Amino acid sequence: MSNKAAIFAGGLGGVAPNLVRLIVNYSSPSQASISLVSSAYAQPPPNPPASAADRTLNLTADKNIPYTVAFYRLNNSLISSLPVTNSGSVAVPPDAVKFALQVGESTSDSYELPKTSGAVIKADVKINEKPTSGFLQGLGLARAPQYDITARVQ
Repeated sequence: MSNKAAIFAGGLGGVAPNLVRLIVNYSSPSQASISLVSSAYAQPPPNPPASAADRTLNLTADKNIPYTVAFYRLNNSLISSLPVTNSGSVAVPPDAVKFALQVGESTSDSYELPKTSGAVIKADVKINEKPTSGFLQGLGLARAPQYDITARVQ
C-alpha cells in the first residue's frame, strides 16, 4: 500500500512570503523519499520600463487647423497634452510610449514612439472633416465637426 502526504510550509523571506512544498512519499515504514519543491509564489517586482530622454516629435499638418498632441504611458494613462497649430516641434516626455492627436471631439489612433534617447520623430498629420459632419450639425445631432485624423510616422 502506498501513501502520499503533502505538507505546506510558508516562511517569510524578504518582503513577501515564500511558499515551499514538502512532499513526503512513503510506501513502508522503512522506505521514504522526500522532495522539496520551491514555488514561484513570491516574485520580485518587474523593473519599470526604461525612459528615453531628449526625444522630439516634429509635426507637420496638411491643414491650418489647431490640434492637440497627447502623450501616454505604457498603462494608457495620460502624461501631458499640448496644443499645436499646423506644424511644430514638441518635446516628448521621457516615460511616453505612444501619442495620439485630437481635433475638437475627434481623436486619432495612438502611435508608438521609439524608445531611443535623442530620437527625432517625424509625423505628417492629415486632418479631414467627415462628410456627414456638417449634415449632422445642421440637424442638431452633432455639436462640433467630426474629423478623420491620421499621421504617417517616420
